[in-house]
Amino acid sequence: MTENIPLILEGKGTPLILLHGFMMNKESFASQISYFSKYFKVCAYDMCGFGQNSCMTYPYNLDDYVSEFLKVANMFSSKVNVIAHSFGARVVLKCASLNDIIDKMVICGGAGLKPRYSFKKSAKRCVYRLIRPLFKKEQLEKIFFSSDYNMLGDVMKESFKLVTSEHLDGLLNKIECPTMAIYGSDDDQTPIYMGRRLQSRMKNCKLFVMEGCNHFCYLQKPTLFNSVVKEFLL
Repeated sequence: MTENIPLILEGKGTPLILLHGFMMNKESFASQISYFSKYFKVCAYDMCGFGQNSCMTYPYNLDDYVSEFLKVANMFSSKVNVIAHSFGARVVLKCASLNDIIDKMVICGGAGLKPRYSFKKSAKRCVYRLIRPLFKKEQLEKIFFSSDYNMLGDVMKESFKLVTSEHLDGLLNKIECPTMAIYGSDDDQTPIYMGRRLQSRMKNCKLFVMEGCNHFCYLQKPTLFNSVVKEFLL
């Protein structure tokens, strides 16, 4: 049942589900909803903890988000296509490794892969582990965690830790569905090497790099993004 999941449904035809990124919501896909609803039955929804689906009663892990996605996908009587950005890509990559409900998927700035740590980041992690017993958790979070993280409530913080601690590299070779990975050339959150890793480890994955774009290429250049995705999906 999806009565507690806020969603937008527009258009007719093959289902196309849109999954937003962290700290985003379904409305961030406004350009994609208006464009793709001419060709698909578009469904965009707020994942738990975000947008109008803000009430999280316990910390969700990645499997909880996969279960939520399946509730939405099971509204339809056929396989679904997917466009997933960043955090949303974690959900569909894991889902696609477990079952065949996804026909085609587009991964935009996809997160979920183990990052390369620079010397600076590695040193910061070591310092954090060393001084963790000496300070209160709240003090350490203000110093070592991002401003976005520190804006979250306690339950969402725990959910964030659960989700981001799970790396999906080992599941990529289990994904069968045709996939297009789209990454911005200037993305410093999910750099291009992650897109190249998807392309090399998945059985049927194409990589498209959007030049001059950052982590939000679907917002920066929606006309180009929509055109590339349409050609892939249709």
